[in-house]
Amino acid sequence: MASAARDKAVSYREKPFLVGSAILVAEQDHADGAERYSTFASHNYTPFERVRVGGAKRCAERNALSGAMFESKNGVVVAITTVSRETSTAPGSDSHDVLHPCPGCRTLLRQLMLQGHVKENTMLCSVNDAAVEKGGTPVVEEVKLKDVLDLYKDDPKVDVIRAAQNKEEWQTMSSKDPAFQADLEALKMDENFTEPEG
Repeated sequence: MASAARDKAVSYREKPFLVGSAILVAEQDHADGAERYSTFASHNYTPFERVRVGGAKRCAERNALSGAMFESKNGVVVAITTVSRETSTAPGSDSHDVLHPCPGCRTLLRQLMLQGHVKENTMLCSVNDAAVEKGGTPVVEEVKLKDVLDLYKDDPKVDVIRAAQNKEEWQTMSSKDPAFQADLEALKMDENFTEPEG
């Protein structure tokens, strides 16, 4: 499913950056109490050439998660699968055997965790199938979401992300925590970040 979604990805990089993602969501049926499962898939896209930042650039995980949250407002993400031939999101960023979520997607995942839509034990299955074209086997990494997020300790603090969703908490944090402004500046570097209104 994630691999099929990748076939629709749009990238204008010299070497196309193509990613597909599939999400498995569990939701309790209010009528009979049974747990229902649904899947959502999407791909990354950059709609205009030379656009790599801002709202126009959308990651596969973000698109799939957005679809899942729109269709299943009370659902919990059980698993996230990504398929790509990449090992890092950009030159100079951390490289692994498989592609990890970018800083913007990690911020989104932390926000969704605070809202209860993803859990620490949500499974991330990342597949790098670059070797398949040469007769090799794909590299697969299956880990809990918490384990991946723990690799990125330099990301903005969760309390800053929480404060960013609530104007009153934002004002309280900024007046009491001297480290808040530094973390806030780091959070503002995330292209998907917006200050709370009100």
